[in-house]
Amino acid sequence: MLTKSLAVLLLWAHGAPAAPAPESLLDLALNPPPTFYQGRMMVTHWRGKRARAEEVEIYHAPNNRKRREFIAPDGRILRMIISDGESEQVHWLKSGKTLRGDAVKSYEKLMSPEKERELLLKNYSLAVSGPDKVAGRFAWVLEFKPLVSGKPHQQLWIDRQTGVILANKRLLPKKSFAVLSRFSRFEPRKTLDDSLFRLDAASAGAVSGHGLEPDFMSLEELNEATGKTMRFPADLPGGFVFESADFFDIGKQVIRHLRYTDGLAVISLFQTQRPVKPPKQPDLQTGDGAGSLRLSGASRVLAWKRKKQYFTLMGDVSGEILGNISSSLK
Repeated sequence: MLTKSLAVLLLWAHGAPAAPAPESLLDLALNPPPTFYQGRMMVTHWRGKRARAEEVEIYHAPNNRKRREFIAPDGRILRMIISDGESEQVHWLKSGKTLRGDAVKSYEKLMSPEKERELLLKNYSLAVSGPDKVAGRFAWVLEFKPLVSGKPHQQLWIDRQTGVILANKRLLPKKSFAVLSRFSRFEPRKTLDDSLFRLDAASAGAVSGHGLEPDFMSLEELNEATGKTMRFPADLPGGFVFESADFFDIGKQVIRHLRYTDGLAVISLFQTQRPVKPPKQPDLQTGDGAGSLRLSGASRVLAWKRKKQYFTLMGDVSGEILGNISSSLK
C-alpha cells in the first residue's frame, strides 16, 4: 500500500496541474520520503538590529543519517556533526575536540505525532501557493498562519520531485525577528558513501558525552526524578499544551525544563533556584534546517521570581503571549 507521501510524489511526477491539498503537503513535511541528497544551505537569524548567518554543507541518507559541515567564509570547515541515526558526534576541527551522544531522533517523544499534527491544525490555517523556485528547483509553498496573533507565521518550500523541504522561513509580523534556512544548491542522489555517516570509532574512548540529548519525561516523572514536587499546568494560554519535561544539573543547582507546543511553535519554561541571565543573542539553532518542519531560535525571553524559585520563559512568540503565559503561572 502506498503511503500518503509517496502517493503525493507520484501525483506530481505525472504532471498534475493543480497544487496538492495543504494537508497532503503537511503529511509530506512531517513524514518525508527516504531520500539521499547533498546540498549547501544558508541559515540566517534576524533579531533586533542584528543578523547572523551560517553556511552548512549537508549530506542526508534514509534512517536519519546526516552529516553537517559548518563552513567559514573562507571555505574552511569549522565543525562537523555526524549522525548514524542512533548516535552522533560533534567535531571541532581547530581544537580537535569531539563530543558524542545519542541522536535526538533516536528518542521516542512523549507526545505522539498524531497528537502534534492535531494540535497544529487546531492552531494554524494552511494554504498552498506556487510553484516557486529554490536552488533552481520547482517547489510548492506551504504556509502556516496562526489563529492567535503574536505567534509565528511559517512557510515551507517543498521540492516537487523529491518532497524534501528546500527552504523554511519563520517570522513574527511587524516584529524584528525571523529565521530562514534555504538551500543554495540541492542535489538528489541515488546513494551516498556510507563512510560519510560513520562515527569515529578510533576516538570513541577519548570523547565525552555532549549531554545535549533531551529526555521526554511526564510531569510526574520529572518530580520523581528530581525528588521535589512542582505543580506545573498541562495547558498554557494561546493553545499551548505540555509536550515533555527534562532536567539537568549545573553544579549543585537542578534546572527543570518544560516544553509546551501548539503543534508548531514551542515554549520553553525553565525553573531554577538562582537567577539566570538570558543571552543577549542566542546561539544559531540550525536543527535539521530547511530539510525539516522544525526551525527555532528564541525571539523573546521573560524572567520572574516566585517565592524562592526563578522562572524563565523562551519562545518564538510575541512579548504579549509570554506575558499572558507568565501571568497564568504566577
